[in-house]
Amino acid sequence: MANAGLTVRKETIQKQKIRLANSHQQTVKDYIIDNKNNLIILNVDDYHNIHTLRRPDTTTTSSALHFRTILMKSSLQAFAIPFKNDVGQSIQNPEGIDFERTERLLIHSYDIRIAERKKDRSMQNTKLIDLLEGSLHSTEDYISVIRLIINIPELCAYLEENILIAPMDYP
Repeated sequence: MANAGLTVRKETIQKQKIRLANSHQQTVKDYIIDNKNNLIILNVDDYHNIHTLRRPDTTTTSSALHFRTILMKSSLQAFAIPFKNDVGQSIQNPEGIDFERTERLLIHSYDIRIAERKKDRSMQNTKLIDLLEGSLHSTEDYISVIRLIINIPELCAYLEENILIAPMDYP
């Protein structure tokens, strides 16, 4: 911009950041509305910023930061999973988790399946819901994140009809 004879003041940048932050909630709501017929996957994870200067002083030994990331990804290839199917049966398995099938998943090679699903692992059609300072080391930490998520009215409307898949590494 300097070559074009334009300059940007820090106040202009700050105003733009505030405007984007204020409009973020609406973009999250719009994302949920736009994808209400698609399968939505919630991802809550802890992020550790370890790429910091590690210069010890008299009070601290490092300045690593811990964040909670909340992402939603919509699958355009899969429809939303309703609570009830066409015959009115619940999709919940009354017998719980089939541990034999789970164990078979753990002992086999994923290489071929991972390559086949590479597109699903992309960040395309993913929305950052929030980035909060803190860690996810306790059940209370996860509950606080879930409370934040269910306070989004559009998501509550989605959850009244459909299932939200949420793979997380619970404590």
